[in-house]
Parts: sequence; structure tokens; C-alpha cells
Amino acid sequence: MPCKLGWLKIVTEPLATMASACMCMAKAYTCTRSISLPAKARLSVSMLMFFGLMSPVLDNYQDGIALSVAAFILAQKPRAARTSTPLECTAMLQKFRLLSAILGLLAVASFPAEPADDIRPPSGYRKWFHVNTMIVDKGSPLFTDLGGMHNVYVNSAGEAALKKGGPYPNKTMFVTDLHEFTISDGSYVEGARKALAVMVKDSKKYAPTGGWGFQLWEGGDPKKPVVTDAAKQCFECHQPKKDNDYVYSTYIQ
Repeated sequence: MPCKLGWLKIVTEPLATMASACMCMAKAYTCTRSISLPAKARLSVSMLMFFGLMSPVLDNYQDGIALSVAAFILAQKPRAARTSTPLECTAMLQKFRLLSAILGLLAVASFPAEPADDIRPPSGYRKWFHVNTMIVDKGSPLFTDLGGMHNVYVNSAGEAALKKGGPYPNKTMFVTDLHEFTISDGSYVEGARKALAVMVKDSKKYAPTGGWGFQLWEGGDPKKPVVTDAAKQCFECHQPKKDNDYVYSTYIQ
């Protein structure tokens, strides 16, 4: 007898799930009929609502989040363009909007900015295009943090964009080779390396910091990264250059 009941459970559970899914789909479509959308659009919104609500059940939270938010956006229409909505449908749509908002917040929380420590010092950068050399001496307010001889290079992915004034494509990388310097007989002489700094472009990976990843290594040592919060330590300084894709360097003919 227990064996027969076990088989009965195996058969009835999927059928019950399918029945619930069909009811959910029908109810979603009925509610979208009260919105002034074409029939095909209503069907699309209904399907998005259905799959958005079912995805968490199927352990596919990322798709559920995306579909729920998409349905929420599609369902938004000016109030003047809507006809009277049945009370039951209004309540359902309000619940769905609340769910979409919650899932949207979860989506943001689930995809934090990439850490700066995933960036590694490039090799062979001295053979890249030399952008410029800048010296920050004691007369500059930046001397405490950035004092030294800045030798700036850009890789081949960003060279053409530099000459055009941006914007820069993904995989562009700027390297600042920062050295100490001395003044001898009126000449600035390069000294020991203080740090190696990198900006690398990946518009999706580093979206919270304008599409750029930042890192700086003390003495150029890969084992001594300095940047732990790129937004505060680096990006704040680059925001005034938004019109130049957050890059200070310019092409000098």
C-alpha cells in the first residue's frame, strides 16, 4: 500500500503543479486585458509575469528577476490610457509591482562591483604608446599623494581613441609608471619606482565606476595592491573628466 501511494504522489504532484501554472497564466492574462495594450503585448506581459513568478520555484532566481522586472516595465502605461480595472486585477498588479521592486533590489545586491584586486600589472607596457610624462613637484597640492614623475602609456586597444579624444573601447588600458625624481643642474632626473597604476576599461564589469577598473601597486610590486575601494580612492577624482570618458590624459601631437 505505501508503494502505491508513493507512485500516486509522483503522478499527482506534477499534475497539480501544471494546473496551478495554468491558473496563474490565465489569471495574469485576464488582468492584462484591463490595460490598453495590443493583444500580442498583453500575451507577452502575461508570459513574463508567469515565468517571473515561476522561476524562483524552479531555482532560477536570476531569470526570475530579469523577467519580473521586464514585465513590470512593459505593464507601465500612462494612467489616462488605461480603462477601468477590476478590483481583483488591481490588487494582483499592485502585488506584482511590489514583487518586482523587491526582486530589483535583490538583483542590485546580488551583483556588486568587481573588486579591484582582480586586476594584474601588465607586461611590456614600456613598448606601448607613450602618452606623456608629467612631473608633480612640491609646488602642487597633489604632491603628498601623487608627487613624482608620471610616465603614462596606453595599449593598442585605446591608442586610436586617445587620438580622437575618446570614448574608449573595452580592453583599453592606461598605465602610469610613477617614479621618484631629483633635480640636478636644473634637470629632472628619474629615480626609483614609487608605484604602478592601471586603468582598464570594461563597461559591464566596472559599470559602477564609469566602466573603468583601477589598481595601484606600491613600488610596482604585484603583491602590494593599494586600491580596496575604487569608487572612493580613484573614481571620485576622475568624475570631473566625464566628458573625456573619465580620462585625464590627452593626445599631444
